Amino acid sequence: MSPTRIRPAAACVLPAVVAGLTGLAGLAGCDTPASPGTGPAPGPTSRAPLSPGPDVPRLPAGLVWFDPDTAVVSVYDPADGHTVYEAQVAGAGDIVRLEYSTDGLSAAGTDHCNLLMFRWTGHAFAKVADHAEPVDECYGSPRFREGRFWTDDGTQQVSIDPAAPQTLRPEGPRDPMVTGKATLADRDGEIEMTASRSQVGTIVIALRDAAGPYYYQCPFPVDATTSLCGGGMIDGSLTGAPWGSVAVATADLGTRVVTMRQVLPAAKMSIYTMVMSPDRTEILIQTGDGWIRVDRAGKHPPRPVARRLPPEHPSLTWL
Repeated sequence: MSPTRIRPAAACVLPAVVAGLTGLAGLAGCDTPASPGTGPAPGPTSRAPLSPGPDVPRLPAGLVWFDPDTAVVSVYDPADGHTVYEAQVAGAGDIVRLEYSTDGLSAAGTDHCNLLMFRWTGHAFAKVADHAEPVDECYGSPRFREGRFWTDDGTQQVSIDPAAPQTLRPEGPRDPMVTGKATLADRDGEIEMTASRSQVGTIVIALRDAAGPYYYQCPFPVDATTSLCGGGMIDGSLTGAPWGSVAVATADLGTRVVTMRQVLPAAKMSIYTMVMSPDRTEILIQTGDGWIRVDRAGKHPPRPVARRLPPEHPSLTWL
């Protein structure tokens, strides 16, 4: 994921639905592997994983962003946006995005088609494994869930325990995708949905009612059934969109029923990216007017972030 545009980790947005839409410029796209390098990379390293130990400083909590141009991880305070910490990533190669374990001690990413694993040493991330690309395939962008990093090798899912980064464990076929028509729990009409268990996916809602046509894209997974969504009217207006410009969608993949809930009722601004807090109670949203923090339950008013966070819609992780 490039630091200058958002590539959702979920499946591709249906092009026929989203072509030409405005007001959610950063949300359209897919995670596609980078072009292969000129030759195969070395196989997994034989080094044992580095362990910080109980007395080694941990990566500070906050908003974590990896800059591929400098191979530096920066941590920002979500309250006011100031830089809390910076650390180098050794052996990052051409990785453009890192996925982190929930404790911040491990990270993973793809370098061209290879899968690279990193371990926090107390002052930097050090590469501890380099898994060569599968034959005629590329590893997909990893995602951390169920205590492991998950990806696929073009034919099946594989996962890695952060404590044993040299070992890839086959996990069987890819999670089946649910693609096609679905219904809304509290509103008439059908929606287009592309989703899976591991990545709730991009739910594209394109309906027409008395207010006119509107759409929502939900490429920011919260858990195995829920995604964050941004939306608006087909003509670019945000007035009339039934769930405002920010919503939460919960998908029942078995019944193909989607429940939508409005998150930011008063917003009349374009949404570029969103990230959920570790306890799942807050959402950090980048709008055309800056960054704001939103209470997911709607009990508190939105709070602006005082300082500028990284520019041009970066991929942030909240640890």
